[in-house]
Amino acid sequence: MNDKKPFEITPSASLHDAAKSIGLTVATLRKAQGKPNPNDFPVGTPEFEKYESEFLDDVLAFMGDPD
Repeated sequence: MNDKKPFEITPSASLHDAAKSIGLTVATLRKAQGKPNPNDFPVGTPEFEKYESEFLDDVLAFMGDPD
């Protein structure tokens, strides 16, 4: 029997603060580089989708993922 709870990031979790900090840091770096962030566009638009993907790539790069 598996008694493990699923992985969750809730506002009360310390991991939530870390994730929020990383997201804000990446958004700030992107703005400083003149790159748009996903929240600059309405959700669901092609621009939002494009920059959401780029943003996530930047998050992974910030965290040290080489791919």
